[in-house]
Amino acid sequence: MQAILQLVLLILLILISLALVIGVSLGIGWVLKLILPFSLFEGTVVGMVAAFVTWTIWHRVFGLLSPFAGEDDEDDEEEEEEGEIPESRFWKDRTEKTWENWFRYVFANTIYEELADSWDGSEDTNERTLQEQAIRLADAAVEGLKGKSPFTKRLRISPDTLKHELARMGQLPYHHKILVTAADAANAEVEDWEDELKEVIRERSWGEPAEVD
Repeated sequence: MQAILQLVLLILLILISLALVIGVSLGIGWVLKLILPFSLFEGTVVGMVAAFVTWTIWHRVFGLLSPFAGEDDEDDEEEEEEGEIPESRFWKDRTEKTWENWFRYVFANTIYEELADSWDGSEDTNERTLQEQAIRLADAAVEGLKGKSPFTKRLRISPDTLKHELARMGQLPYHHKILVTAADAANAEVEDWEDELKEVIRERSWGEPAEVD
């Protein structure tokens, strides 16, 4: 029933559009008949031709302008692709925004930024692949921290820790340079979030809601 209604509405829109075009053309023809030696038919034909030519000119004008708009769209897409890994990769709603997922998000973005800066483009790697690598390395970093003692004094993530956790996760070995870059990036965040991390490790509250904005 809904499909029939849509079809009827489409037909009505087509008929109304035709009526408008014909009406405008007749109006132009009538005006031309008054000021020029045209019959109503000839004036209507001239009006339709003029309307078509005008539409073609404007269509070409907008066509010339569209590449600039296209460049803006492409720039926006590139900015989104080059931006941070979105939160939606780590939690879907507030209930899933736990401390574990929060630190996965923080570590992944920092690691991704460092990998992107050190990537020279010569390797067969794209940005999406770098993001996936960063997420897996962040998962390994979080798992390494989850294994820390509640009484630990100094939080530190080493390349060997990442290598060990990746192997436990069934991931293929990463190049040592990538592990070092990821460990350094994660440790920079560990220093910034040291108090929160120590509290989470001490209370084993990885699954609790992250109290951050």
